[in-house]
Amino acid sequence: MNTQAFRTHPIIVIAGIAVTIFALIGSAAIMGWLPKAHTEESDAAQAAKLAAQHSADKATHEKATRHVKIASAESTHSASSMGCANCGVVQSVNVVEVEGKGSGLGMVTGGVLGGLLGNQVGQGNGKTVATVAGVAGGAYAGNEVEKKVKKTQTYNVVVRMHDGATRTFHQNTDPGLGVGEKVKIENGGIVRQ
Repeated sequence: MNTQAFRTHPIIVIAGIAVTIFALIGSAAIMGWLPKAHTEESDAAQAAKLAAQHSADKATHEKATRHVKIASAESTHSASSMGCANCGVVQSVNVVEVEGKGSGLGMVTGGVLGGLLGNQVGQGNGKTVATVAGVAGGAYAGNEVEKKVKKTQTYNVVVRMHDGATRTFHQNTDPGLGVGEKVKIENGGIVRQ
């Protein structure tokens, strides 16, 4: 009697494990079982945050206006004698790194590569354990690499206005401004004077 044992190719096993892990992680994410590293604010939360910031800016502006009025009464200069109402001086330029988001491609690619590497280790059950560990570790590493590759930078420019108020502007590109430069606010953006 000639019987042959059916053996599944290791690539098929690895692909099956990777798809299973990806499906489990996707299901956990959809069900809300995974913690979120970066949450998106709802429109209502963003509006509330902007309203609070506007109130704080308004209070700062009112306080600064009082100081300007007191100073102008003492020195016979008025706030309007400062010239441009939309002008100020750059106080700081801060670079903020924003972590990228993984699309799942890095996870799948890392899982497949990790599984292939894990499959090269050991024999029998040890080989299976190494393959599974390689898939899991590779999926995690691939996701982290994808996030690092997709990270971006934004620039926060803090401007002290002539009326004493401080305003912060967020830009996606380098504004090319330095501390102490005179600027003017036009159409919600910053330009050199």
